[in-house]
Amino acid sequence: MIRRDSKAVQALRLRPNTAQVRNAIAYRRSERGAEVANRPTWLLIYLTDNCNLRCQMCPHHTTLEVDGFKYLKIIENAMTLDVLEGALNRYPEVTHVSLTGVGEPLMHPQIMDVLAILNSRRVLFDVTSNGYLLSGEVAEALQRSQHLRELSVSLNGATPEEHYGVTGARGFNRVLENVRRITGSKRSHLRGPMRIAGSQVCTPDNVATWDTYVKLGADLKLDRLYLHNVIDMNIQGPGLTTLTDTPAVRDAIAQLPDRAGDTEIIKPRIIKKAKVGIGCQFFHRNIALDAKGAIGSCGRVMNPSPLYGNIKDEPDPWTNDYFTKTRATFVDGTMPSPCWTCVELQSEE
Repeated sequence: MIRRDSKAVQALRLRPNTAQVRNAIAYRRSERGAEVANRPTWLLIYLTDNCNLRCQMCPHHTTLEVDGFKYLKIIENAMTLDVLEGALNRYPEVTHVSLTGVGEPLMHPQIMDVLAILNSRRVLFDVTSNGYLLSGEVAEALQRSQHLRELSVSLNGATPEEHYGVTGARGFNRVLENVRRITGSKRSHLRGPMRIAGSQVCTPDNVATWDTYVKLGADLKLDRLYLHNVIDMNIQGPGLTTLTDTPAVRDAIAQLPDRAGDTEIIKPRIIKKAKVGIGCQFFHRNIALDAKGAIGSCGRVMNPSPLYGNIKDEPDPWTNDYFTKTRATFVDGTMPSPCWTCVELQSEE
C-alpha cells in the first residue's frame, strides 16, 4: 500500500512536468553504478553556514575538539538568490529540495524570498531548523507554503537543562512554544498538509531518557519524531558515542513504540553490516550546494567543496570525475571512511 505522505505521492500532487517524470523513472531504473542515466532528483541547499547554537555533535559549531574532522567548513556569506535560482534552472528535473546544511537556514537574511522562490517552482521542499527563529512572519510563511513537505525541528533534549547541555543555549521553552504554535494551527495546503517533525540524537549515554523524547513528541502533537543515531564525526567529548549492537541498546530500541498518540516514531538504527552496493543513494540522487556554488552530494558528513566542482562548471558537474569515482566506491566497497559509520549505510541483516 502506498502511503499518502510518501515522497512519490506528494510529488505527483505538484503535477510534475515531462522532464521531472522522465528523470524520476530513469532514477528508479538506475542500476546504481559509477555511471548514471538520470540527473539529480534532489537538491540539498546549504543556505548559510552560520548558526545560533553550538551543538556538541556538530563539528562545525561545537566547542569541543574537532581536529580529527577533515570536512570542517564555515562560509560567512549566505547564498545569494542568484545562486539558488541558477541551481534550480540548471536542474529543472529536480522534484525535491532540502534547506539543510551546517547552519540554521532560517538565519538567511532573505529567507522570505527563498521560500517564495521555492513555492513558485514545481518542487517539494523540506526545512530543518533548530526552532529558535520559528515564529512571526517566517512561521506564517512556512504554514502558507503550498510546497512544504516537512518542517523538522531539532529538539536536542527533553528538558531545558538537557537542551542546554547539548546546544549551549537557554531557549528550549521558546522552541517548544514555537512548535506548539505551529502544530496547534497547522493549515491544509492546496495539495496536501505539511508534516511537522522533531528529532532527537540518541547515544548510549542517554538511553534512559528516550522515553521522555517520545512523550515530548506526542505532547507537541508532532506528525513524526526521528530518533537519530549520532554519526561519528571524530569529535572529542562526552556523550557522543555512536550506538552499536549491544544487548542494552537493542533492548532499548525494541521498547520504543511505533507510535505515541498521533506521532509516528522513527527508531534509531545501529550498525551491524554495511550495505555495499545497495546502501547510500545520495551520490545517485542528490546534488548539494553551498553559498559559493561549490557542490557535493553527501547529506550527512562530506560537505560541498570546490574540490568537487561548482554548480556553474561545464560540462555538467553531475557527471564529473569526483561523482563518477565516488559512485564506484559504493559498488566495490571502498567508500570514504565516514560512510562506514553513517546512518545511510546501516543494515541490521
